[in-house]
Amino acid sequence: MKRVELLLIPVIAGMALSAYANSASLHSSQRTRPNVHQFDIRLRIQFRLVQKGLKTGKLTQEQADTLKSSLRSARQQENEMLQQDGHRDLTKDQMTQLNTLLDKNSRSIGEGVSKN
Repeated sequence: MKRVELLLIPVIAGMALSAYANSASLHSSQRTRPNVHQFDIRLRIQFRLVQKGLKTGKLTQEQADTLKSSLRSARQQENEMLQQDGHRDLTKDQMTQLNTLLDKNSRSIGEGVSKN
């Protein structure tokens, strides 16, 4: 049952991202850099899930530390990609690469939560 709940998290997050991205009240930097904004939201959601898993005891401190380290690494890679591009938006290839990292992390969060 928890596995099903965890599989729904990306779907719900995706719907929320879509609705938010279509919002007319977006900050100008969010409108001009939609890929960066989408990545930022997904990264924050994963940080919150790790914190929640740790708080509820579904993740150990070691698991949470590993997942947070992975998220920090993804953020660092995003920053390096943006510096190479003069702080413009991320390309489709860059987004695919970053989303692959977050997908892996998402599976790890789910595995950690489902073990308990």
